[in-house]
Amino acid sequence: MGPSNQNAMLLLAGREKNYAVEFFSVEEICFNIKLSKIPALPNYFLGLGNYKGSTLPIIRLEKEYGQPGAKNMQPVVLILKYQQHQFGLWVEVQPDMIPAGAAAAIQESDFSIEENGIWKEKELYQYDGKLVSLIDVQRSAEQLLLL
Repeated sequence: MGPSNQNAMLLLAGREKNYAVEFFSVEEICFNIKLSKIPALPNYFLGLGNYKGSTLPIIRLEKEYGQPGAKNMQPVVLILKYQQHQFGLWVEVQPDMIPAGAAAAIQESDFSIEENGIWKEKELYQYDGKLVSLIDVQRSAEQLLLL
């Protein structure tokens, strides 16, 4: 196994896979962001949200997100940032904190998590007996800019 991640991460348990984002990429965790739907866009694009006077794209991590029975939780939006760019990540499960150094890197990778090609994976980790795909926020933001 490779070295542990030296950055704290937020763990997002998905239906098919576990994901994480590095905590320094999270600008804010927001509740009650209202979405404005835009017709004829891909399934993963939920709409636009107002964040502190800016309009941000709000993106879903998986087509069907969350654990069965998690529908009772109020969805939150993680505002992710890369340089001057921001976007929202719609989360329907309670994010958990992975402390710095607690996840062990298993493999570096260079492939997309979703077949739609938006989410880019940085590394694969093991934490608390689970495999966790770390989202590369920089490359994912760059991909969103190309759409």
